Amino acid sequence: MKKIGILGGVGWASTLDYYRGICAGSWQRQIETGAKADNGPLPCPKITIESVNQAETRSLRGRPEDDASWAAFDAVFRNGLLVLQAAGCDFAVIASNTPTPGRQ
Repeated sequence: MKKIGILGGVGWASTLDYYRGICAGSWQRQIETGAKADNGPLPCPKITIESVNQAETRSLRGRPEDDASWAAFDAVFRNGLLVLQAAGCDFAVIASNTPTPGRQ
């Protein structure tokens, strides 16, 4: 299995939902393909979670149609993704169910 990175903290509830969904989906897929656990439950994929500070990211939001105003906001997410990359994650998701309005 590949190692999954979750960039969370955008909203802790969505981070929990993504973690739960990934683990449940992995188990379901293994059951459907006939996987058997030797001594215990089926394995979950390796997952690393890096959380951003929601209060910080909200304070750093830029202004619509002013790309330069988003630089600090973008840097927080970029740095979090770099931490996940350094942790050996093969890919990452940003756990959010409420994206920032006005950002394309």
